[in-house]
Amino acid sequence: MKNYLIHPYIFGLYPLFFLVSNNISQLTYSSKFEIIILLFLIILFVYLLNFLFNLFFKDKEKSYLLSVFFIFLFYLVGHKNGLLPALILFLLFFYFIRKIQKNFKIAHKILTIMALVLIIMPIFSITLHLISYSEKNSLNELNLKSSNYQALKEKKFRDIYYLIMDGYTGSFALKEHLDFDNLNFINFLKSKNFHVAEKSQTNYNFTNFSIPSTLNMQYLSDINLDNYPNNPELIKKVEELMKKNLVKKYLDNYQYKYIMVPSRVSTNWVPDNLDFVWKDSPDNYIAGDFINLFINQTILSTTNLFKKNYLNNRRDEILRQFNFLEEGVHKIQGPKFVFAHILSPHPPYVFKENGELADTDSSDEKWEFPNEYLNQIKFINIRLEEIIEKIIKNSDIEPIIILQGDHGAILFGTEPNKKNIEMSTNILNAILLPEMNKEFLSNKISPVNTFRLIFKKYFNIEINLLKDKVFYYD
Repeated sequence: MKNYLIHPYIFGLYPLFFLVSNNISQLTYSSKFEIIILLFLIILFVYLLNFLFNLFFKDKEKSYLLSVFFIFLFYLVGHKNGLLPALILFLLFFYFIRKIQKNFKIAHKILTIMALVLIIMPIFSITLHLISYSEKNSLNELNLKSSNYQALKEKKFRDIYYLIMDGYTGSFALKEHLDFDNLNFINFLKSKNFHVAEKSQTNYNFTNFSIPSTLNMQYLSDINLDNYPNNPELIKKVEELMKKNLVKKYLDNYQYKYIMVPSRVSTNWVPDNLDFVWKDSPDNYIAGDFINLFINQTILSTTNLFKKNYLNNRRDEILRQFNFLEEGVHKIQGPKFVFAHILSPHPPYVFKENGELADTDSSDEKWEFPNEYLNQIKFINIRLEEIIEKIIKNSDIEPIIILQGDHGAILFGTEPNKKNIEMSTNILNAILLPEMNKEFLSNKISPVNTFRLIFKKYFNIEINLLKDKVFYYD
């Protein structure tokens, strides 16, 4: 095959490389398998197109030109209304290629140059990310000293559960802007002696800033967070803050087992020297997040061929996480720190109110269905009540349980008006703190102070609470 006829493969692969470079901060362990699968399938797809058209035309130059046109339509048509026009365009181009008697060498050379120029940009971005290095943790090393360290080491420590419900808005904003009263769940938590900070706000309205800030007990003021998704060094730095967070570091001093129950998007946060990590193994990667993202950029998005599989996979993952927290984690002998990241009520909205699989148009970045969002809350409330009951029942001594949203819902856009700011920053923040006088706890305490409070009370560490602040990114 002539060198200038490689462009159908490059045009076929360009959208994949573009998606990888634009979403590199969100890629997980499973995403990498999905990308390899897509790479293979795209090459095979283009090869078959070339082969089939060449069977008809007996002319590689015409066949490859038709393949390129088909590839353009494959990626450009994203709505059912575009199917008929796309078919008409393809048939007209097919007829034109068949009838014209002309040498297409110059056209192919131009297309090859265009393809190479296009794909250089995402490859450069990906390469920059891969070769970049992560600087040493630039946050302040907190000088945490216990007033009676030796005595503490001899006592029996409480298990600590840090349960993140991704995108769970607080009861204040739910009532104010969605007219939804979460009182039954809040009353349940209070009946179990949780302190519920109903006007608590996240410190950052973005998961990858919010959770690192909480687990390092300080604001990320020493890190320039601007242009995060396009900054490979910063992406790696934030991952390092998660893997080597200060909470883990200080709990290691007391022989705590660090247990992670990650979602599919937080597997990159798993520390290297972990005591236990719950790993979900989906039945197939074809229902994975990255493949779903890729399909949504193609003509395949006009069908429901993959959508139900994808939604069901997401739903099953969350259910398996809940089941492990309810039935499995207590079997690991303590003291233990359990960090669970649950991708709900964050979209896609996979649950009906009763927990059955929902039929939804929502996606990772498409929040704007308030009733479906509330259905997630109604269902996960039921499961959280069951899990909390079981955790308390199976604990030798009453545990510390932190139940938080990392940020709120983004149902009405990101424009920084009062409604959007309150919806996306007011969070569920409920903490079970045994034997602590709750009269001194603030109704507005923010996540950055969660572990400062715990270390101060239960480990006699000399540490002060920070002023509660919110950093809003639109």
